[in-house]
Amino acid sequence: MASWNKSGDGDDVELILRKLFVGGIKPDTSDDQFRNYFAKFGDIEDYVHIRNKQTGQSKGFGFVTYSAPDSVDKCLAAKPHTINQKDVDVKRAVPKDQPQERCHKIFVGGLPETNEAELKSFFEKHAKVTQCQFKRDQNTGRGRGFGFVSFEDSDTVDKLVILKHIEFNGKMIECKKALDVKDKQHMNNGGHNQNPSVYGAPPAAAGYPP
Repeated sequence: MASWNKSGDGDDVELILRKLFVGGIKPDTSDDQFRNYFAKFGDIEDYVHIRNKQTGQSKGFGFVTYSAPDSVDKCLAAKPHTINQKDVDVKRAVPKDQPQERCHKIFVGGLPETNEAELKSFFEKHAKVTQCQFKRDQNTGRGRGFGFVSFEDSDTVDKLVILKHIEFNGKMIECKKALDVKDKQHMNNGGHNQNPSVYGAPPAAAGYPP
């Protein structure tokens, strides 16, 4: 039986799964406009609309924390979003210790012996899978313990990266973003520091094993 069970710092993960980043907000957007829009998708526990201290105008981004993670799912499923007659960018708020670049592909490590059909079926219970690979040794045909899964949307990848460890066939497996060479170079050059959607501890090295 396959499930997306989380492990590790459960309380922290649960909080992060309830949090959204909102970018592209018009400078004259009021706090009421910001809050009332997102309240349509569920009870809001907290929200932060980042403003310029001198002018009071919006800096163009903010965060929304819902009381339940289902509200985040509802909000993301309702894209695109428009506030104050302007389209805004809404996505999960991913911690700084994870790559910030949007992508549609994950690296899956620690896999037990399986096959691509079973792996695809496991992940498709939660999101549309566009491609699935389970790597095998060319000589023996045995599984090498890792694979790659691509999804139709990047929000699913962000959720899996936040969960990090999930249960598959009785074993905890690890999920992280499968970044291409350009993305990894961007991370190594400090590009993540320019992204306001991040928070938390200093970023760790990103990417997947060669």
